[in-house]
Amino acid sequence: MNTELLVCDSAHFRIDYEINPYMHTEVQPDPEAAATEHAAIVVAHLAAGRRVEYMPHHRTRQGRRRSPLHRADARQPTPPEVEVTTRKRAQMPGADRLMSAVRRVPSWLPSRTRSDPPVALVYRGPASLPGCPEAVAALLKSSRWRFDVRYVGPDEDLPISAGALAGAALYAQPGGGTLAHGYRKLRRHRAEIRSFVGNGGRYLGFCLGGYLAGATPGFGLLPGDTDQYIASPDATVASEDNTLVEVAWRGWQRTLFFQDGPYFWLHPGTNATIVATYPNGTTAALVAGFGLGRVGVVGPHPEATDDWYTDAGLTVDRLGTDLGLDLVDAVMRP
Repeated sequence: MNTELLVCDSAHFRIDYEINPYMHTEVQPDPEAAATEHAAIVVAHLAAGRRVEYMPHHRTRQGRRRSPLHRADARQPTPPEVEVTTRKRAQMPGADRLMSAVRRVPSWLPSRTRSDPPVALVYRGPASLPGCPEAVAALLKSSRWRFDVRYVGPDEDLPISAGALAGAALYAQPGGGTLAHGYRKLRRHRAEIRSFVGNGGRYLGFCLGGYLAGATPGFGLLPGDTDQYIASPDATVASEDNTLVEVAWRGWQRTLFFQDGPYFWLHPGTNATIVATYPNGTTAALVAGFGLGRVGVVGPHPEATDDWYTDAGLTVDRLGTDLGLDLVDAVMRP
């Protein structure tokens, strides 16, 4: 077995050739995600008993002397903490970023190879309505993450469990009926879902799934809570019926399918990204951290397909699929 590994700086990571179905030159690695996955690879090799030598990018060009600037000896550390012995620490560009990224590695990254698509679990059961899980699944399958989408629920082959969640990168809670009914069906899984996200998993909630990310009642994943948009001051929608709602999504005005969805409020000083707002200024979509994981929630339905609008007698110039994909990207980034 090889006992030594020479690694380059994650700044080298890019796609110049498409050598397998999962590589696309038009989709380049996110720098932060590359640093995180780079750190995960180092952690895995150290845990396997290997010595890792780190080569900064300015020392790897052809014709330059290759001189490792620091080494990580295999002392059987407990991930994610890694002990690194350094030489000339001031000359180590990227080392601090590497160590910071190691401490942020999602629990599902180290055991996964680049050729394996991440697993996304989509709830389908009595807390959802027909068509809602399927629309979310279609959105996830069409994303650049190329998820392996699996349904979970009491009548599915795969029930919600700590074991099922442990093998997933993302858990998606689609739209459904009332909050009281939905939480009654799902409250026994509250601790499992909180543990999954807290340990680095991703939670994606649409409409009822957004309500359920709140606390009264809900899974308690948000640094704040939720409430009905239609009950908020100066709301532009007053009915619980299927309708349209205007939102400002990252500054762009869009129209989305809406059925009594939530708005989200945050505690003062909260570190969260507000992705979209309703016309009255309340938050329609956001992404926030929870433990080592991330939570993305949206009140309207960017995942809604053509038949949703047709069946409700509604017309729209453009579906919200691109907005849904934007939310997926935002919640999946490290």
